[in-house]
Amino acid sequence: RARGGRGSVQLWQAWARLEEKSGEERAALALYGKASSLYPRDVQLLLEAAKLHDKRGDVSAALAALAKATAVDPARPYVYQVTGQLLLRQLRVGEARATFAEGVRRAEAAAARGRGARR
Repeated sequence: RARGGRGSVQLWQAWARLEEKSGEERAALALYGKASSLYPRDVQLLLEAAKLHDKRGDVSAALAALAKATAVDPARPYVYQVTGQLLLRQLRVGEARATFAEGVRRAEAAAARGRGARR
């Protein structure tokens, strides 16, 4: 079981970013993978890995990481934003449009549930 919470996750991210900025993108991806195995419910780790996969031209791996992020937190708008933008860059306009629409729908539903809980 992983210990250290979000602070430890941030250390993993900082280390992965150091490797990426040093030109060691494979090492960065390995670190994101290790961190994600320790913190499988951390959406930010998955997002960062997806962005790096996309930067390296591995759209399949990027979309797989984004799908995992969506599964972990289906109401997180930024996951849909990143996914939609990636699809748009691939000229997959219809899929991007559907992704944005789904993100809005889920975010609005989550917000409505939150408002209902406070009443």
